[in-house]
Order: sequence, then structure tokens, then C-alpha cells
Amino acid sequence: MIPFAPASLADLPAPETGPARAVVLTAPSAMRPAPAPEPVPEPAEAPVPRPAHHPFWLGLRLVALKRITPEQLASARLEFQRRPAEGFAAALERLSLTSQKVIAQLTAEHHGLAATDIPPGAVPVALATRLGAIRARNHAAVPLCDEDGVLTIAVADPARYTQEEAGQDFPGRRLRFVVAPRNDILSAIDAAHTPPLPATNPKELLAEILTDAVAKRASDVHFEPKPNDLHVRYRIDNSMLHRDALGTAMKPAIIQAIKSLARLDISQTRLPLDGQARLSLGASTYNLRISTLPTVRGEKAVIRIQDETRNFGSLAELGLSEEQIALFVRLISVPNGVFYITGPTGSGKTTLQYALLATQDLSGENVVTLEDPVEYQIYSYNQCAVNEGVGRTFEVMLRAVMRQDPDVVLIGETRDRESARIAIHAALTGHRVFSTLHTNDAPAAAARLIDIGIEPYLVASAVKAVCGTRLVERLCACARPVAPPQLAYLTREFGAGAYREPVGCPLCAGTGYRGRLAILEIFPLTDEHTQQLILRKVPTSELAAHLRSLGYPNMRDDGLAKARSGITTVQQVLAQV
Repeated sequence: MIPFAPASLADLPAPETGPARAVVLTAPSAMRPAPAPEPVPEPAEAPVPRPAHHPFWLGLRLVALKRITPEQLASARLEFQRRPAEGFAAALERLSLTSQKVIAQLTAEHHGLAATDIPPGAVPVALATRLGAIRARNHAAVPLCDEDGVLTIAVADPARYTQEEAGQDFPGRRLRFVVAPRNDILSAIDAAHTPPLPATNPKELLAEILTDAVAKRASDVHFEPKPNDLHVRYRIDNSMLHRDALGTAMKPAIIQAIKSLARLDISQTRLPLDGQARLSLGASTYNLRISTLPTVRGEKAVIRIQDETRNFGSLAELGLSEEQIALFVRLISVPNGVFYITGPTGSGKTTLQYALLATQDLSGENVVTLEDPVEYQIYSYNQCAVNEGVGRTFEVMLRAVMRQDPDVVLIGETRDRESARIAIHAALTGHRVFSTLHTNDAPAAAARLIDIGIEPYLVASAVKAVCGTRLVERLCACARPVAPPQLAYLTREFGAGAYREPVGCPLCAGTGYRGRLAILEIFPLTDEHTQQLILRKVPTSELAAHLRSLGYPNMRDDGLAKARSGITTVQQVLAQV
């Protein structure tokens, strides 16, 4: 069954763009796949799509959601009048006012249907070819799955490929419509009717591996040199899974292909190198962060895959409880101050920052970000990337950002005294500032700022809240309740709950886990007693004990609560905190 990922429109992120019909490997240019979603819910008969009565309903809906302004809608209408044959949605895309993913979600809502992405290779060839290539491309429609007597068809526009037309193509069948991004559909059609030839060179093989990694939800691809081989492994959630052994002949060639992709010096083999590229697949674009490392057996390469066009979803989908969401919304709604998110590399700090901003209506504000590198492209934000090689240092760029009349400033990382000082100054002069710190927990943020040279009184007055985060694996739907003896032990040690344990199924590749969720601690620092403790520079343990005494749970408390609810395990929580 093809998985679905219905999204809440209230939680749609700021618009992005990213059309592409074929896999394209480039250096900082284009590359992209679609994330793997959840299984299709079991509906009865297909709802009959409602016609779009107003020709610009999509633009009006974006205005109502405060994704664009009425003036931008007027510009899109003028652009549509210049090229009406391509449709109004295409005009919005050309002006970078929205993305195909957002268009698909709003179209699904408008017609009362479900929305989904189509991961690479998700549609069987035999199923997709039931609809002729020319007709499928003209109508942007592809059969998605055929199960329990119901044929599911993905369409870009239900008003273009209607139930009546589908009935002519598939007479006598029960039909169900879902809406997918146009380029996801076109890519699936191309893959079915013109399947790619087997890879015959390192560049083609690299493209195959990256496409497969995206389809399997891998966050990192490792190319590990062995004495007579090169092993490829994926990091999926928190686990490393073997994918392939490429053989001796491919060992140097694939590393050179990776370097060429990121425009790195292929002759330099004795020093570690870092670079970036992009992957475009269907309607999604992925940022590839590439790192090489000399080892005694040759060069090792790691490619981190980050979906630039992803929908962040709701805070609840990230694993936050209702109480945590309410606290977050209250804290980040203050007119000024610094909000720090702490944790090690790969703990979800950047994702959480962007998800928090997505909860706010920032259409009337100037949002400027400074990152190294820019991980997610949000086209309503002014995003800046650090480039030390050309003199675009963190300090130089941060000073320039503060001269750009910002309302909200997102600083990818507070690295040193200078960046911390500018962030604090921005907060004290009426700006909202979001940033991250590398500390073990949230209470340590105050001590870290003081250690790098910020005066305690500035920390106490400017920093409004701190949040610590870790990522744990989420149990797959195949999980089962733990056995009675183990339940008795867990109840005695960690409290009563609906504990479950991993089993393993095809959906989770036998691991028992699918996806990750955040465990958090959120501490406001605005009460007088807390500020006094910061001014006295008390040990972090004393500050943490005080914050817990105010009723705010720490990461361990939050993680165990989620284990008791059966969405993760105690072992996962204890491994992180």
C-alpha cells in the first residue's frame, strides 16, 4: 500500500519551491526526493471532487492563511494573465509565493480529499502503466495503489482529471482520489513508462544510491572504505543499516563522484573536505551536506540528506505534548528576548526552531536568518549563509543582519562571545531572537553564556527561556504490549503505563521503530528567583533543581512519560538522557 501523509493546514510551513521532473545531480543546485509518509486510511467510496467555482480560489485561500498578501495575489493574477495556459498555480510558483506541496495540500482541502507525497519508486510499474503515458501526463494523474477492490488515483488537480474521466479509463472499478504534487506524479509516470537504464558509471550509481536513500527515509549515507571494498550504509532514525558493497573497482571512483558533486578538489586526498550539493526528485529538493575523511584504508565520505522543502507539520507531530505546545506558544509570543534551544549535534534543534516559527503569523514581520549552512529554504524568510572562505564570517554577517531592520532573527548557532553579545543586544533593543547552544541540557545554557563572557545581568534580562532537546525512536505500528513480568518491573521502576516493545515488520524494515520524536525540557527564566540565581552564578545543578521545583519537567521526565504512553521505549529514553 502506498503511504499517505495528510497534513494539518493550520501547520503548513512558509511557502517553498522545488519543481523537477528528473533526478538531477548538481553542486549547490538541484536534487530532491519525497519523504516516506503514513499508510492510506481505509475510506469507502471516493468523494466526488467539487469544482473550483472561483478561478483564483487558491490565491484567496493563501491570503486567508496569511501565506501571501493581497498585493502578492494581485501580482500573481497579472503573471497568470501573461501565461494563462499554464494555470494560476504555476503563476504562484513562478513568483515563489508557494510550492507544489502546499498547492497539493490546499487543493486536497478544497476538494475534500486526502493529500500525499509520492516517494521515489513507490508506485509499481505494472500499476502506473494501467493509464497511458500521454493521457497520464496530460492530466497529471497516476494510479497509486489497488487494494481491497479500490483503485486509488493520485491527481494534481481533481477538477482536471474527474471521476467521470477516470470511470472511462477504469470502467466498473471503485475509485478513490488523492492529491499529490504535480512533479511527484510526473516523476512516477516517467519512472514507469521510461524506466532508467542500470547505472554504468559512478555518477549514475551515486544518483541511484541517493534516490534509494531518500525513499528509505535515510538521514545520512556513509561510504566506508574496507581493505578490498567500499561499503554503503544508511542511517535511518538512530540505526545504521547496511545497503551494499560496491567492490574494489568502484572504491576510488564513487568518492571522486561525490567530490565532483560538491565541487571539491578531487586531487586532495590527505585532508578532510566539506561541501554541499542539492538533489531534486519530483516536487522536493534536498540539501546534501558532504564530508570526506582520510582513513588508513582510503577516504570515507558521509552525505547528510536534509529536505529543504519539507512541511514541518505540527508541534504535536514532533512529539510535543499539549502542555508543552501551550508553554512554547506563550514563551515565543513575547515581543523581545532570546529563546535558546540546546542539545548536541543531530538532536533536532534546527527543525524545532523552524517548527516554532511556523506556529506564528509572521507575514507582517521581517524575518532574517543566519545559518551555516541554510538547511531548510523558507521563501518568506530572508535567509543568509555563512561562507568563511570569502570573508562572510559569522560576526560580519550578524552585524549586517542587525542593520536590516529585522523583527525576528534566527541565529543558527551561538558560537562565541561576539555572536552571543550581538544576540543579547538585539533582544534588548526590541527583537525576538532564536538561537541554539551546544550544552548537555537547558539549565546549562546560562552557565555557558557566562563562561564565554556575557555578563550575568545581561543573561538574566535578555534570555526569556531555554529548551533542551533529544531525539528518540518512535515505535512502529507493529509494536506490542510488553510481557507481564517486564511490565511489573517497568511499573515498579518508572510508574504505571501502557508500555510497548518493538516487534518488526516490512514497514519499519524489521527494526520495530519508524520515525523519531523529540523529548524536551522547557524552562522560562523570567521569574525573579530564577534571575537572582543566574546573577549569583550558582552551579547548573542548583538552577536545574530550582526550575524543576517550579513544576517544569526535565527531559528524563518527558521521555519516561512518552514511554509510559507507549510511543517509545524506556531503553530509548535512557540511552539519550
